[in-house]
Amino acid sequence: MNTDQLQKTKRRKQLTARRLMGLVLAVFIVLSLISTAVYLIGGWIKSPTAAFFESVSAFTTTGASVFDGTSTLPDWLKVFRSFCQWIGGGVTLVFLASIVSNTDASSGGLLRSDSASSALYRTGIRFTSIARRLLLTYLIMTAVQIIVLYICGFTVLGSICISLSTVSTGGFLPAGAIPSGMGETVTVIFMIFTCVNYTLYYHAIKKHFDRFDTNSELYALIFIIAGASILVCTSLYASGTYDLRGSVENGIFHSVSFMTTTGFSSADFSAWPPFAKAVLTSLSFIGGSSCSLGSGIKLMRIIVVFRVISTSFTSRIHTRAVVTTKINGRRLPSEAANAIGVFFLTYFTFYLAGAFVISFESEDIISCFTVSAALLNNVGIAVESSISYAAVSPVMHILMSVLMLAGRLELYSVLLPFSRSDKY
Repeated sequence: MNTDQLQKTKRRKQLTARRLMGLVLAVFIVLSLISTAVYLIGGWIKSPTAAFFESVSAFTTTGASVFDGTSTLPDWLKVFRSFCQWIGGGVTLVFLASIVSNTDASSGGLLRSDSASSALYRTGIRFTSIARRLLLTYLIMTAVQIIVLYICGFTVLGSICISLSTVSTGGFLPAGAIPSGMGETVTVIFMIFTCVNYTLYYHAIKKHFDRFDTNSELYALIFIIAGASILVCTSLYASGTYDLRGSVENGIFHSVSFMTTTGFSSADFSAWPPFAKAVLTSLSFIGGSSCSLGSGIKLMRIIVVFRVISTSFTSRIHTRAVVTTKINGRRLPSEAANAIGVFFLTYFTFYLAGAFVISFESEDIISCFTVSAALLNNVGIAVESSISYAAVSPVMHILMSVLMLAGRLELYSVLLPFSRSDKY
């Protein structure tokens, strides 16, 4: 093979960020259109835009639905809806693998996706290897939960639907609510598992346990879930919403559900105190770890912001000191820190724009912000809402679908394909 052929082969294995993001966005849209056709041909949803909304919600693992009830749906459609969530999670993992394979995996590739928008993404042996490992972990986790739930007494249909929804962080339960007790405990455990950085599972298999000691994201995840659960449980008990047992069960379950952006719910939030609602909504913005299926801003970005703030204060106090920001024991490039600041601004611009658009069909201002958060953070459920996803206009269905896609693909896959710059 001569030099020209080698260069052509190398170029074929490279994608600019613009092309990569455009490809991922196209995959989600095509899958959603196929699912839309299934709903329309079967007559399960009459409106094309409502069917598209339902499909986008599934593949973005949001969990929002135009179905008011699922008891009348046939079993095959329940499995199909759950399987769409699971496929969407798998596509997201392949997207993450393309980023992780081009950078240090300690950050889950998140810093790369923020700062290197014009870089070339190489799709070679390393990408294939990482994608295979992530998908294998995803498959094993799903199979294990199905088996465990079946052993706990769930039906085959219930075990499959709950597991597909949990591991993908889809949150929609066509098979009905999760019974309290052992099934709820198992679901909480797997929600946490799927929110952990997937690269850590690979290191655990390879017995690289030192990676756990230096992973600040994992400790932050545990600390925030524990702290938020205590706050919500205390609020529910102090307000008299539940007894002690009910407060603990509901507080922990919903704190984990919102933090992981899974969006499972087994309670009526209208009776909950405002403090508990505020905590849950805040958790949905924080989201999961990098290189996980949790949506939201992502823990790594939150950690970076706090580290940068801390470094800034130190520099102002000790003006002659040379202070660097470190993440997982490594120096954080200034380019990545600046890009994350831009990401925060863009994220909340989407959030406010979403709330503004939703206000045209909302009865109260609070619903505008809670529903916008539920869609952008891919949680699906809002702690307070007067909006029915089935009753909104066709235009609103499309705009809400854009919010869900933006949240699932971390904004860049929605924005970069429309960039005019050839370098992206």
